[in-house]
Amino acid sequence: MIVRCIDNLFQADVLDVGCEYAVRDERDDCYILSGFDKGFSKTRFEIVSRPTIEFSGRVVAA
Repeated sequence: MIVRCIDNLFQADVLDVGCEYAVRDERDDCYILSGFDKGFSKTRFEIVSRPTIEFSGRVVAA
C-alpha cells in the first residue's frame, strides 16, 4: 500500500508533506514505512489510490 504524508508536525525532519511512502506493516494504529523502524500515526497520511489507465482508442501512426 502507498500512503501520502499530509501532516509532518513533530516529524518535519523525517517526513515530507506531499511525499508518498510504501507501507511495510501496520501496528497499533500506526504505519510502519519502508526504510523506517518506528511507526507513524495513520492520521498523518492518506491512502493513495492508483488511477486506472484509460485508453482513448486512438492509434498513433509511427
